[in-house]
Amino acid sequence: MTSSTFQILLLLSSFLNVLILGIVLVFAVVIMPGFATLHNDASFLQAFQAVDGIIQRGAPVFKAVWLGSMVTVPATFAVGMAQQNPVAVNGDLEAAPLVAGMVRSSAVVRCGGWETAALVAGTTAFVLGQVVTLTLNIPLNNRVQTLDLKALSASDIATERARFEKPWCRANNIRTSLWTFSSLVFLELLRRA
Repeated sequence: MTSSTFQILLLLSSFLNVLILGIVLVFAVVIMPGFATLHNDASFLQAFQAVDGIIQRGAPVFKAVWLGSMVTVPATFAVGMAQQNPVAVNGDLEAAPLVAGMVRSSAVVRCGGWETAALVAGTTAFVLGQVVTLTLNIPLNNRVQTLDLKALSASDIATERARFEKPWCRANNIRTSLWTFSSLVFLELLRRA
């Protein structure tokens, strides 16, 4: 699995995957524990609204890293798998048009066993982390963003914090674990490439 196209994609995927891991890890070990020390529920929610608001307004570096990983990881998987399992029809490589172009431009290298399993496992963990983000973290973030803290009673604010804090942290810990695994797998693939 060592074509130049694959190696470049693997390098980009590894780099972006590790950066995303760093972002969610900082939330897990610094930001959310720091916010947890805010005993005033309104202050906690306001602090989260401020940090998440920066992300939701399209912080360009954050957006480039996040969206870049969502492109490079699946592309790495597609090229890696196409290189391992090309289908020859009349001597031509048949694959998805984008992947076929990438694979035709590089030598097809067959490999098996560990590399294939690692590519599948690392990509699956990455995708599952995105699923957790899209189905758990983002809906919770969006709910907090809609709260008008000045209009809510203290008990309503306490209820909103309770509804948000533990489920969000649990989901973040899950995606942090998934992306730790995915990052380690991609880095090991890169080391062996």
